[in-house]
Amino acid sequence: MPSARIPIEQTFFGFTVAVTNVAVPIAPNLDVSSMIDSFFICNFSTNANSVFFGDQNVTITTGIEILTSSTIQFVIQQERQFYELQEPAIGAVETIGLLGGCQVHSNPIMIPIKVWRLANCFLIASVAGPTNVSVLALRNVYT
Repeated sequence: MPSARIPIEQTFFGFTVAVTNVAVPIAPNLDVSSMIDSFFICNFSTNANSVFFGDQNVTITTGIEILTSSTIQFVIQQERQFYELQEPAIGAVETIGLLGGCQVHSNPIMIPIKVWRLANCFLIASVAGPTNVSVLALRNVYT
């Protein structure tokens, strides 16, 4: 039996961030509408310094350290969302309600999705000279 689910391509894009001793946003133009649900930060092996991840107040003593020659992944684990069951369940409720003489409101439930706002995620280094890191962002494909 063929699958009723249609394959969807996972989309992603990469870019470089020049990190200095002043906190910089990872991507000032990527907000929640960008639908980023995971991303990687790679601190190249050719870099001499660690970089640190955090919010706009991040420092080299409060951030999550990303060592040289390493990659760290930030992923939001979405709760299982049974969208494929919603339409048949609404149909069953409508049928039962109509048989019982009840008025049924069959508006689908809009389950929120959690995503990253990369404009609010910052990097900082311990040196003034730029430490270039690579970022790979993956978009949520279920929208």
